[in-house]
Amino acid sequence: MEKLKMIVKDLKASRIKTFYDIILLEKDGARALDISIGEQEADNIAVFIDKISSPRPLTYDVFKTIMDKFSLKLKEVIINKFFDGNFYALAVIDDTNKEETFDMRPSDAINLALRCDCPIYATKEIMDIAGFDYCKFFSENVIEASGSTIDNIDNLSIFGVNMLQDLLKDAIEKEDYITASILRDKINKLENEE
Repeated sequence: MEKLKMIVKDLKASRIKTFYDIILLEKDGARALDISIGEQEADNIAVFIDKISSPRPLTYDVFKTIMDKFSLKLKEVIINKFFDGNFYALAVIDDTNKEETFDMRPSDAINLALRCDCPIYATKEIMDIAGFDYCKFFSENVIEASGSTIDNIDNLSIFGVNMLQDLLKDAIEKEDYITASILRDKINKLENEE
């Protein structure tokens, strides 16, 4: 099975109420996966990424503590299946004597991978089936959402700051400085609102 290394690129509210979209981007490529996850799992990812401390340990932190206590190592997480609109994941755990593979929801696998500082992969087959060109997709969505040009979009926050920064980079590379200046201003406005 050929695997491609992925990084967590963005986490944003989904268009479906109570769901969030986590964007996994190829580390050495331009394709991405958009995986819908529940609100609680998204909150746990956000808490970890933003380094927010909790008065009580969260479930994934407890699980990592247990793994550490019993010398278990999360070796890797693999997004390995896409069926009926749902992604599936495997967690490969090494206990120094043998490797065990466990079926997991991607949201749980990603939460654990972040806490255990282990790589996240997607199979090449999954990327061929469900992967999309990250910059092209979000550029097209910005234009579609506005009905004409990016300048007319009032609520760019639906795309998330990280995605807007990627669009800004893309606009600069294309020497589209008008779009770049609009994106820069929208990003600054969003960052100042936080």
